[in-house]
Amino acid sequence: MYKFRSEDAVRFAAEQGISARKRGDELIFYECPYCHGNHHDQQTFSINLVTGQFDCKRASCGAHGNMTTLAKDFNFSLGKDADVYYQIKQKQFTEFKRPAHAVDSSAEAIAYFSKRGIDAETVRRYKITTKKDAPNIIVFSFYSADGEKIEFLKYRKTDFDKSKDKNKEWCERNCKPILYGMECCTAESKRLYITEGQIDSLSLASVGIKNAVSVPTGAKGFTWIPYCWDWIHENFTEIVVFGDCENGEISLLAEISKRFAALKVYYIEQKDYNGCKDANEILQKYGRDYLKDIANKAVIIPNKALIPAELVEDDTEELKRFKTHINAIDRLCGGIVCGGLTIITGKAGEGKSTLASQMLAFAIEQGFKCMAYSGELRNADFMKWLYFQLAGSANVTAEDENKEHHIKDEAKAAMRTWIKGKLWIYDVDKVLYADDSEFESLLKTVEQAILQYDCKVILLDNLMTALDLVVSELTGANKYELQGAFVRKLALLAKVHKVAIILVAHKRKNNFDINENDEIAGSSEIANYAQMIISYGKYTSNDIKKDEALTDDMRKLSVSKQRINGKTIYDVNLRFEESTKRIYGLDDKIPKYEFGWCINEDENKDDGFVPVQNVLEDMPFD
Repeated sequence: MYKFRSEDAVRFAAEQGISARKRGDELIFYECPYCHGNHHDQQTFSINLVTGQFDCKRASCGAHGNMTTLAKDFNFSLGKDADVYYQIKQKQFTEFKRPAHAVDSSAEAIAYFSKRGIDAETVRRYKITTKKDAPNIIVFSFYSADGEKIEFLKYRKTDFDKSKDKNKEWCERNCKPILYGMECCTAESKRLYITEGQIDSLSLASVGIKNAVSVPTGAKGFTWIPYCWDWIHENFTEIVVFGDCENGEISLLAEISKRFAALKVYYIEQKDYNGCKDANEILQKYGRDYLKDIANKAVIIPNKALIPAELVEDDTEELKRFKTHINAIDRLCGGIVCGGLTIITGKAGEGKSTLASQMLAFAIEQGFKCMAYSGELRNADFMKWLYFQLAGSANVTAEDENKEHHIKDEAKAAMRTWIKGKLWIYDVDKVLYADDSEFESLLKTVEQAILQYDCKVILLDNLMTALDLVVSELTGANKYELQGAFVRKLALLAKVHKVAIILVAHKRKNNFDINENDEIAGSSEIANYAQMIISYGKYTSNDIKKDEALTDDMRKLSVSKQRINGKTIYDVNLRFEESTKRIYGLDDKIPKYEFGWCINEDENKDDGFVPVQNVLEDMPFD
């Protein structure tokens, strides 16, 4: 009977060639081995490392079961006894008769390899000979690790002529794919050298390199891995990939480093190939000592997540930023800095969306291309609010009989022309009613906006509605894990592409925590990923009664976290102008500010700021 082992799940991922990572008690696969994510969904398949149960979260797939299911479906061995018990059909390979006597290397084989720089002793040790009826055909016998039987036979024509010969190399049909030279490896070293061709591994062996093997079917054939997996992991701690150097790449390296991630993987640097293609060419051109030297000084594959500390330079001053024109924020840290995530939080209906869009407006005014997503407003409603903020009091009519303000037609037309090519809106009117298969997730769209349209400022309003659009990518976790994962990805996008992402997030209901960062609704991780956290809201009626200086149009703002210089501010008084939807401090110049679309735009540019454009408040619909 089979008893689940977590290492079997890891081995299954490696044999299938699928990247996987551990998260809690789950092994999360990059793609499902059954449906492959329909070539776009990722991380939907996982194996529980405690029970061995697996499932795919894609509704159209829904594959589920346990390790014995995977063994039967993918011809995956759980061990000889379990394979027999569960009737797991393992592929039957051709069985070659063991030679009745020791194989003598033919004179033709010794002569051929001598021309390639490989000595007779190495040829005899690897039992290389030629076909009896064709001395021009070399026979490579792939012996099992214990040397008891031949598993794979491969041939090479020594006088190959591409004008008349079909193949230079070929192998017997239905052979068990294993590494060449396993039986010649020794326990003296825990390092295994893997080459692409048999002549290359023989070249290494001939200069005294221990444990040199080669793959059976070339650079793109990895069917040998399941049959050599246990042997490699039981005998070696290091692998040196000495593949062919062609077109700026080392063959075998990428796949072996991925499949054998638990071992240390080394490689020969391209400069050490010195213009040669492989180990044998290096041997013939530069000699035994040079080949042995570069083999011994193979370098480990660098961890891309780690860099030497001395190479890190301070780029804080180089990061772009835009001013909000709210002096309290701009004096604190110079404005909103690209390269990080800014979270604006507050209670529903108190104006955090308006503050966010006003920041977007000033970013556009200062020359930053922008993208905006508003999950709670139609496109027209979003733009209507934005146009009010861009218009200013001079271009907004007085209240009508319905107590509504309107933007003058000529001003709206001018703003439409001015904003062209500066702002892109995530089309919620269409996307929210589309099938999952008909649109890219929000995260992918954000990255496309950055790369395709050079957007430097991204507004996402708000966390929960945005999360609804990407939940299909982040399945397999609870609500708080989804929130944390989503915000982490946003922070990573901001950092990698050096853009500013502004995320609107609600505060917790009935929260009395004095730490404002802990009041953000959702996962406790959210605040950890933020570069800046801004809280914005109204004063309560009790606050206004207690303080005669406060009025209904006054708001309060705090910056409770800010990584640029670590400074914070609390309870700064601001005002909200209903007719223009603008937010400003008592010493700010925002109320009369004219954006770039105005005819007389140069008359109001004496404040040293380069203008911007969008402003978004939590609408009446918030």
